[in-house]
Amino acid sequence: MTLLDVQNLSIGYQTAEGLLQAVEGVSFSLEAGQSLGLVGESGCGKTTIGMALMGLLPPNGRITGGHVLLNGRDLRELTEEEMRQVRWKEVAMIFQAAMNALNPVQRVGDQMIEAIVEHQPVSKAQARQRVEGLYQLVGMPVERIDDYPHQYSGGMKQRAIIAMALANKPKLIIADEPTTALDVIVQDQILQETKNLQHEFNIGIIFISHDISIVAEVCQTIGVMYAGQLVEIGGAEQVFYDPRHPYTKALVASFPTLAGERKELKPIPGEPPHLINAIMGCRFCDRCPRSEAQCKLDRPAWQQVAAGHHVLCDHC
Repeated sequence: MTLLDVQNLSIGYQTAEGLLQAVEGVSFSLEAGQSLGLVGESGCGKTTIGMALMGLLPPNGRITGGHVLLNGRDLRELTEEEMRQVRWKEVAMIFQAAMNALNPVQRVGDQMIEAIVEHQPVSKAQARQRVEGLYQLVGMPVERIDDYPHQYSGGMKQRAIIAMALANKPKLIIADEPTTALDVIVQDQILQETKNLQHEFNIGIIFISHDISIVAEVCQTIGVMYAGQLVEIGGAEQVFYDPRHPYTKALVASFPTLAGERKELKPIPGEPPHLINAIMGCRFCDRCPRSEAQCKLDRPAWQQVAAGHHVLCDHC
């Protein structure tokens, strides 16, 4: 069953220079219990998509086109109050900076209890029992429920945010860089716990990261974004081991690996285009080693290079 269907989504930010088209024409779908990774360098629009799905764009941001269907219901058509009922109950988010996602002057457990009572017909005592169960689920000591955020380590804060995202048993979780600033051992623990919870509760997950190797480890499908567009999408093994878009190839080549022969990492020269101005042709052409003169003039078309594997490039 299709849990989430994003169709031709475009998102813009109103700036002093004009409308910055941060996301343009992005489409993907996600089945219940499956995971989709969105990868790309900073500023490509990954987090903007996540915030749009949650209805949490800043005041100067707005969806300028497309549809977002969650269980067949278009989230764009909901009022703010209706969206508030959807948020945390049907779709939740693990925010990028765990240390900033928790209220520093409120006990961590009280923040979770508040989120449960707001969306479920339960007492505070019942909500606290639910929080105790969530702490055990994510490997947190129950006795730490009444601590303040500053009393938690980075890994504990991240586990607390995961517990909060699960508090109302949502069907979709958006995980925005959930392992940033954690050491590699804690990163692995968090990733393993995320996969276990997904399988146990049949949760759909959108995993946002700049690290394609992490996404390949935890996701069934990978979507690669560049300058506000989705440029390649396919199965995790297809995209990671057989990348077709020049940007995806460069992205994979820029990450180190412990397997195989030692290779020199290759940085991607140049910078992404400024998205204030309309771009006629391929957005990657100025940095692409295979670029031709026509690439600057013609919009690239989607090409199917294998079953379930598509690339936004005319030369792949």
